[in-house]
Amino acid sequence: MKKVKVLHVHTLPVVSGSGISTLLIMDGLNKDAYEVEFACKPGGPLIEQSLEKGIAFRPINHFVQPASPYNDIMALWELIRLMREQKYDIIHTHNSKA
Repeated sequence: MKKVKVLHVHTLPVVSGSGISTLLIMDGLNKDAYEVEFACKPGGPLIEQSLEKGIAFRPINHFVQPASPYNDIMALWELIRLMREQKYDIIHTHNSKA
């Protein structure tokens, strides 16, 4: 049986309420049924914790807070390119910008 390919998208790699929720959801999915990947801005503890749990990381370099028209458009382009390349079955976003 083919695994369901899931991308979880979170803006920043911080361990916060939504970050912890994202990590718990990703880790709780059955690894036999789901191929789980995580996308966010590189360089934070949420990435390290995800990798420790065997969750693949996909960087979105232009994710920033607060709103930035240039970076937001570039982040959208990065996400579109990633989604086209990887052909995810499900994309789960976890906060307002994501």
